[in-house]
Amino acid sequence: MMKKIVYVTGSRAEYGIMKRLLLALDLDPEIELTIVATGMHCDEKYGSTYQVIENDGFKIDRLIDINLDTSNNAKILNSMSICQSEFGQYFQENKFDAVMILGDRYEIFFLLRLPLQCIIYLLFTYMVVRKH
Repeated sequence: MMKKIVYVTGSRAEYGIMKRLLLALDLDPEIELTIVATGMHCDEKYGSTYQVIENDGFKIDRLIDINLDTSNNAKILNSMSICQSEFGQYFQENKFDAVMILGDRYEIFFLLRLPLQCIIYLLFTYMVVRKH
């Protein structure tokens, strides 16, 4: 039985880390891979990097702009609110078996509760880079 997995990416950096795995999953006949781009990918200020994903041959199912603004706590909370609302609706509309997230920025952490609320398996990786 085919498994439906959605990968949510918020930055070019974490997408780059996951790219090889995504290519392998995309070739697996037992997996239906869906990609959603959010966060920095949607912001012209960061170069609208969702285009990097498309240039690698992936189809982005949805761009979810969360109005990412880190200038103060109120604006961060606003971005969090948009994120939870938009992704909550998206997960309700699309029945996935699992959500895959690589967390290395705080805006991705906004998503952690939603898959659990929607009864979807959460495949989550958190990476800490240590400076020497």
